[in-house]
Amino acid sequence: MYFFIMQNRNYSKELDKILADPSNRGKHLFLHSCCAPCSSYVLEYLRTFFRITVFYYNPNITVDAEYSKRVEEQKRLIGEFNQKKDDAFPIEIVEGDYDVQRFFDCVKGLEKCPEGGERCSACFALRLSETARQAKERKADYFTTTLTISPLKNAAKINEIGEQLSAKWGVAFLPSDFKKRDGYKRSIELSKEYGLYRQDYCGCIYSKLEREEQKRQVFEEKKTELQLKLRSLTDEEILDGTTAIYNHANNSGAPPSSSTKNIFKYVDDQNVTRYTKDKKTGYVELYELLRDNLIQAMMSKIDKLFNVVVSPDRPLLYEEMDIL
Repeated sequence: MYFFIMQNRNYSKELDKILADPSNRGKHLFLHSCCAPCSSYVLEYLRTFFRITVFYYNPNITVDAEYSKRVEEQKRLIGEFNQKKDDAFPIEIVEGDYDVQRFFDCVKGLEKCPEGGERCSACFALRLSETARQAKERKADYFTTTLTISPLKNAAKINEIGEQLSAKWGVAFLPSDFKKRDGYKRSIELSKEYGLYRQDYCGCIYSKLEREEQKRQVFEEKKTELQLKLRSLTDEEILDGTTAIYNHANNSGAPPSSSTKNIFKYVDDQNVTRYTKDKKTGYVELYELLRDNLIQAMMSKIDKLFNVVVSPDRPLLYEEMDIL
């Protein structure tokens, strides 16, 4: 069991003091890494000061293919750094055992905890405990983790765990809050520079499902927002919109414009007869135009939505089911 005492400590300044001591240069840092993107800034920052061994130990990544992809990206990034002609120390990598069951056993009973809660704390402790043990075995001077670079991770909690494990294993824990001083921003820049695969969830199945649900909710909100906007269009806006689409389809090199009233046949006919188009008719004509210009596979999906989208007296389909 790990107890966390939240303190207003500046871990970045504590790290500065260690780096300011020239006697620490060249010491061995055993660095747990969660992924290549998060390690990118940390390695760039510390490789000229410490002899770093990256410890890739992440049994929380519960999908084999995802694990393999992330560990290969980690190795590739280290290779990129080691090819640089500078005065930095070469970086080594050690891959820990990939035993997903250890993660499931560790978080048993915490499966429903939200991201950032007790389940995450238990996961931090699992990975850092193995890091500390390995650091002791390899006679490293320090151990730490890249986890504090994430804005979604509690740096104080991670440092508390590290310090407790330091006392247990007799290896100094390197304090950090790598997200500070634009560390997280720099990691994004380095990810782009090296073309790193950048995942959008932590790694475990619970994090993945939570992230997918968040994206689904945002997607549903956007779909409903779109329907409401469509229903609020005036007849004039619909006519201008269909005209712009038609003109752009016939002259794709120019931006969409409704200034030229060279619109499709149905509108021409109704202009001649001075028939005033209602909103639903405008949608139907736009639908027919789209049918002529888009692939049938896409239109087969739109088919199921169209009448509901344009009928104000019916509930929004997106609020009831997802047929896309």
